[in-house]
Amino acid sequence: MILSIAIFSSILSNNITNAKNNLIAYGNTQVNQLNIPDIAKNKINKKEKQINISIAKFLKTFKKHIKNKLKNSFLNVYKTMLWLPLISLLVIPIFNFKKRHDNY
Repeated sequence: MILSIAIFSSILSNNITNAKNNLIAYGNTQVNQLNIPDIAKNKINKKEKQINISIAKFLKTFKKHIKNKLKNSFLNVYKTMLWLPLISLLVIPIFNFKKRHDNY
């Protein structure tokens, strides 16, 4: 469960980064293909950079939110499964005692 949460977080982070890079590359390609004066291209590129900054801020907030949610999920799983190691520590000596008792 914990491993799957870590893998999901890693894949999600990589996918978000790849999508952002693809979007930036696509935007640059589209602007460069336009047959407009350089002044207009510069204004478009400036606006594109502003949008990229907004997207980067959103992605940072989104990643932070997802990381916190995954951390809370992990802690909830850990809290609910905390009894398992404690019970196993009690059960193993019982079986070990039965083995020793049967050998005598």
